[in-house]
Amino acid sequence: MPSYKNEVTLNEKDTLTDLLFASKNLMKLYALVITETVSSGLKKTLLTQFNDLSKDQLAVFFLMTERGYYQTQSAEKEAKKEFLDKFSCAEINLC
Repeated sequence: MPSYKNEVTLNEKDTLTDLLFASKNLMKLYALVITETVSSGLKKTLLTQFNDLSKDQLAVFFLMTERGYYQTQSAEKEAKKEFLDKFSCAEINLC
């Protein structure tokens, strides 16, 4: 059976995309474990790791946008206001 391992290479965009999605998924797992943890020491450690991971994830995101690998759109002022109004405390009955 031939080995395909040597034939597979990732370019920079693929590598960064994989890293971004992996870090997003890891953040979800950290959030789940943090909410299930009873030990205050372990929770503190996990929160520190979560914060570090979120900084790394943001750095990858900025690198991708800087290099044109991840396109974003600016929201118009009215769209921002509608979004904020939609999720205001009065709208979701938390006031």
